[in-house]
Amino acid sequence: NNNNNNNNNNNNNLYNTKLHKTADPTFSMGHHHTTQTATQTTTLTTTQTTTSALTSPDEQKETLKTLNKNKNLLTPSQSPKTTPETTPETTLVIVESPSKASTIQKILSAAYPSLYTVLSCNGHVLDLPSAASDVPPSMKGLPWSRLGIDVSSGYKPLYVVPASKSPLVRRLRSAAAAAKHVVLATDADREGEAISQHLQNLLPPGTACSRVTFNEITSSAVLRALDGGRRNIDADLVHAQEARRIVDRLAGFTVSPVLWRKVAPGLSAGRVQSVGLLRVVERERER
Repeated sequence: NNNNNNNNNNNNNLYNTKLHKTADPTFSMGHHHTTQTATQTTTLTTTQTTTSALTSPDEQKETLKTLNKNKNLLTPSQSPKTTPETTPETTLVIVESPSKASTIQKILSAAYPSLYTVLSCNGHVLDLPSAASDVPPSMKGLPWSRLGIDVSSGYKPLYVVPASKSPLVRRLRSAAAAAKHVVLATDADREGEAISQHLQNLLPPGTACSRVTFNEITSSAVLRALDGGRRNIDADLVHAQEARRIVDRLAGFTVSPVLWRKVAPGLSAGRVQSVGLLRVVERERER
């Protein structure tokens, strides 16, 4: 067990996340290299350098102020009035879907009354820009900004908090700040692992975090995971998701316009099918 713990710590020390500054603190650029323990979290940085983390209270206030810009996007299901209360004695559990959150809340309320609050993040909270309007003003002049990937600098992605997710991120940050611990319980795949990493990056500085996964939403599985299955975020899975997302964007942005001109508007090129088709064409030309 000691050897496994040492290996986990060494792996996480190699994964020291630093998110980089843009004009808007809800934007970040760079690979997710994170140092994380079960009681430590990284933060969203608003500094110009690639190595500084958000430590200034003024910078934290600026981040929250930016997230507060889109209050008009709140829907009834997102309203803070419907958010379960967290307290200094409460552990906040974050899952991906509202239906899972409801079911897990019932399980935990029955087993540990008033000790757990379960909220959902509704999928990804950080992603590549989906439109030119998502790119921060200070980066619009860069040749790669619309693509969202700085290919010449090691394929660094530009991550943004989608405008529709700003109210939700603000709620999760508020709930996490009031809780004694946050459990990231997103799905047990590379997408879920990346979502947990992104959530951790967006939570307030100093938030105590751990990661759990459930293979089934039953009382025994949920309680077993929370009581003895807590771990650190798996850096390899996060890297795998990030690589897939980057290749998806590169294929979609460069090949899809060709399909629109040559075949039909609205078609989308896939990262696997496009390369597979290229290989078939190359072999056919060799005949």
